[in-house]
Amino acid sequence: MDFLFMCVTGSVQMLTGFYFLTRLLQKRAGFCAYLLFAACGAAVMQFAWAGRLAQFGGYVLLLMASGILICHADRKAAVLYAALVVVVMQLSYGIVNSLSVMLYPLFFPFGHTIAGIAWMIGSESAALLLSVLCYHMVCRYVSHSETTEARCLFLVLTPIFMIFLMGEYINANLYATNSGSPVYSHHVQMFVIQLLGMMSLFCILFAWQRLLQNFRLRTELSLLEQEEHFLNRYVEEAKARYEKTAAFRHDIKNHMVVIKELLQ
Repeated sequence: MDFLFMCVTGSVQMLTGFYFLTRLLQKRAGFCAYLLFAACGAAVMQFAWAGRLAQFGGYVLLLMASGILICHADRKAAVLYAALVVVVMQLSYGIVNSLSVMLYPLFFPFGHTIAGIAWMIGSESAALLLSVLCYHMVCRYVSHSETTEARCLFLVLTPIFMIFLMGEYINANLYATNSGSPVYSHHVQMFVIQLLGMMSLFCILFAWQRLLQNFRLRTELSLLEQEEHFLNRYVEEAKARYEKTAAFRHDIKNHMVVIKELLQ
C-alpha cells in the first residue's frame, strides 16, 4: 500500500514538474511526450534505494534531457529551469511535511491508522498544491530568455544548487542526530529552514530578472547609441550635400545674371 501510494504520488509530482517545465520554456508537449516522460520517470524512481540525493539528481537529468530532446529548448535554459523545478518541489514538500508532522500530534494524539492515512494524503495534496502555486508564480513573474548569457546563468544556478544541497544536508543530519531530542523542536527548525529557502529562491529569481533586464537595457542602449551615431553621420552628410547644392545654385544664379546681361 505504501509502495503504491509512493509510486502514484511520485508520478504525479514528476508529471507536474514536466508540465511546468514546458510552460517555463514556452514550449508544447503532446500526450506521447508525457507518456514517454512518465515511463522514464518510473525508471528514475528506482534510484530511491540510492538515497534522496541520487533520486533528485536523476530527476534533474531527466528534466534536462526532456527539455532539450522533447521541447527542443536551449541547453542553458533547460538546465536552469530543470534545477528550478526540482528545487521548488523539494522546498514545497519540505515545508508542508514539516508542518504536517508538527500539527498531526495536536489533532490526533492517539495515532489512529485511518486518520494517519487521511492526514498523509491531505499532506501530499497540500504539498502538491503549494508547489503548483509556486510554479504558477514563477511562470507569471519570470520571463523566459533564449539568449541567456553563460555568466548570468552561472550566477543564478549556483545559489539554486546551494539551496538544494544545503536543504538535503540539513534534512539528513538534523533527523539523524536529533533522534533523541523532542520531535517538535527539529521539525520547527526544518520548517523555518525550508521556508527561508523558498523565500531566498524567489529573491534570487527577482535579482536574476533585474539582472536580465539590466542586460537588455544595456543592449538596447548600445543599439540606440549606434543608431544615433549613424544618424549624426547622415545629418553631417546631408549638410555637406546641402552646402554643395547651395553653392551650385549660387553659381547658376550668377551665371544666369551674366547671360541675361549679355542678351540685353
